Amino acid sequence: MKTIATHDSSSNPNAEINIAKEHALLQEKLWIDSTLTQFDDVLRENYDKSLGDFSEAIISHLATLTKAIRGAFFTVKGDEEERRFLEATGGFACVPDTMAKKTFRMGEDLIGQVAKTKKVSYMDNLPMQNLTLNVAAGSLSAGSIIILPLVFNDEVYGVIELVFIQNLANKYQDLLPRLGNNIASMLQSIQNNIRTKKLLNETQEQAEALRAQEEELRQNLEELAATQDAMQKKQTEIENMNHTLAKKEKVLEKALQEAQAKETELANVNEQISTLHVLVESSQDFIAYAHLDGRGIFINKGGRKLMGVALDADVSKLNIKDFYPDTSWESFQEKDMPQLLKEGSVTSETRLRNLKTGTIIEVSMASFLIKDQETNEPKFMATITKDITDRKAQEMELVNANEELRAQEEELRQNLEELSATQDSLMKIKDELAAEAERSKVLFETSRDAIVVMDKNGIFTDVNEAAVKIFGGIKKEQLLGKTPMDCSPETQSLHGGKTSEEVATQIMEATMKTGTYTHEWHFKKLNTEIFEAEVKLVSFELQGNPYMQFVVRDITDKKAKEREILKANEGLKTQKEELKQHLQELRATQDSLVKLKDELTAEAERSQVLFETSRDAIVVMDKNGIFTDVNEAAVKIFGGIKKEQLLGKTPMDCSPETQSLHGGKTSEEVATQIMEATMKTGTYTHEWHFKKLNTEIFEAEVKLVSFELQGNPYMQFVVRDITAHKQQIRDLETQLAACKATLKKQA
Repeated sequence: MKTIATHDSSSNPNAEINIAKEHALLQEKLWIDSTLTQFDDVLRENYDKSLGDFSEAIISHLATLTKAIRGAFFTVKGDEEERRFLEATGGFACVPDTMAKKTFRMGEDLIGQVAKTKKVSYMDNLPMQNLTLNVAAGSLSAGSIIILPLVFNDEVYGVIELVFIQNLANKYQDLLPRLGNNIASMLQSIQNNIRTKKLLNETQEQAEALRAQEEELRQNLEELAATQDAMQKKQTEIENMNHTLAKKEKVLEKALQEAQAKETELANVNEQISTLHVLVESSQDFIAYAHLDGRGIFINKGGRKLMGVALDADVSKLNIKDFYPDTSWESFQEKDMPQLLKEGSVTSETRLRNLKTGTIIEVSMASFLIKDQETNEPKFMATITKDITDRKAQEMELVNANEELRAQEEELRQNLEELSATQDSLMKIKDELAAEAERSKVLFETSRDAIVVMDKNGIFTDVNEAAVKIFGGIKKEQLLGKTPMDCSPETQSLHGGKTSEEVATQIMEATMKTGTYTHEWHFKKLNTEIFEAEVKLVSFELQGNPYMQFVVRDITDKKAKEREILKANEGLKTQKEELKQHLQELRATQDSLVKLKDELTAEAERSQVLFETSRDAIVVMDKNGIFTDVNEAAVKIFGGIKKEQLLGKTPMDCSPETQSLHGGKTSEEVATQIMEATMKTGTYTHEWHFKKLNTEIFEAEVKLVSFELQGNPYMQFVVRDITAHKQQIRDLETQLAACKATLKKQA
């Protein structure tokens, strides 16, 4: 404590002046600290607002605080360094749309130069009428202007411009850069949140589309599994009958001759069954089913390629556990498998491993049980798993899927040739196969997409009801025997005005080479009405003959809406190109989602670093008042060495029994009142006596903020030790009282 001299002031005429200056400096420091604290509250109150609302709130607060007559808030935009620019997002006594210039490149004019150099620019004693502001009574002439960069971690996030009638006081020149750092920190979080929300929304839309596709494939897989199960039963019956056939060779010779006569009919049934195989094998998703203990039964072509399983590998030697990394397998056993057995199906996102390369693949997996048709007990489990990092692979795998399908057809033909049963057995098998063909036909007929099958000459050999409807017909006979040219206008404006015949020839040649082809086409209905369509062509062979199947989707309305959107957004061409590029990147490769995950992880790490490196002591507690997390500053302020000394404690464990700052009430009573007020208002600032781990008492300023995390209420409080600060004020007040008493005596 300083000692105050008691001799006559005439011997030290500057004593009172020095005390006044020292008091003024202390008051200015207290004002700056108080202003920073209040501004932190303003930042938190506007944290969850849009960028525009945040800019308006901050520039309005700063202009009011500094008594500026005009202000503008500029935000840095653009991802690439060479394309970054500043755009006005808020104003005081002005709006961005009426500003003389609302965008600046980095380094352009004073706004751009301040952003580039990251240094404050202040100009005072401006010439009269050099910079004016219009008011109702005329115009005001500005006396000074300050342009403040918003910098955090050496990265500029924006610029603030404030105009004043008079020169700006020194205390505001000292205060504004400190406020700028806090604004930049909050801008970084807001921009990261906006970018994260945008990416999450796009990912959710993509997930919805994936779930719709998975449901359709799941239904197809159930049909395929039922078909193969029935074929396995038939094969068992055939093997049992072979023992009896050895004794009846002479009788069976005649039966086999009759069987050959039936072979043609069975081939037609086989053709219909193969249609179902085409649907599954043309998919490049991982489609498989296995025994309940995990032993493999079937993996489609696309699944083998995705998971690194050789085409000629024996699937029965594999187990679903082989495809899981250790952590993902534990999650499947603990969560997914119990739910699958209980509810019959489960959908989840997990990670699988490519058996050949060891590459980890992020996938969306829909698993379900296949039950015995007689006992209704679970017999197999199946999955439809989609590689959510590379959807384009579906089109490429469709070509290779036909080879595996022909191999399965050949295997089925050999099994049928081995049938040596009696005529009654053959008829029974024929009836069963006909029933399977009928189910395949139902899938074809009830498809919501229009499907047309044509032979090598381009003649329609089969169409479903959706195809009849889309071409404006009433019955199939109106389309059978026609060709694509009969259902197309003479020219195709979508293909540079070329004739339909010329374009169709090129497309069919490309399809025969690649196996698949997707394009847009103008079709002509039976009533000559023209409509736009998306067409997916697939080439395949059936009994050695080439065929093509194309799926038609009417996109007339979709195209009309696209043209309306293009017309309405001609002025936003640049933004549209950026969005288009972003959407293409989302479909590209696994690296795009991994990058997103890394960014989110980095953001979480940055938030944790801010928490851990904060100079202020920060404590997070749950609804019961139990400390769930503390930073290093909190450990230090409470006299600890490690976090575990504080985790699990409550405010009462770290407080004396009573609070002299609150009229001597008990700490528990005052704390209850404060927490109730915080839950109502969201924030609460107060002073408090805390008790360190060594029982030492210290005074603190406490800022309480309530928030929710995953639906649960939490509170965070920031503690600043003001013991020394309070003692300094008390010492100064004692000195001032002594000075006043001395001056009074001398007077």
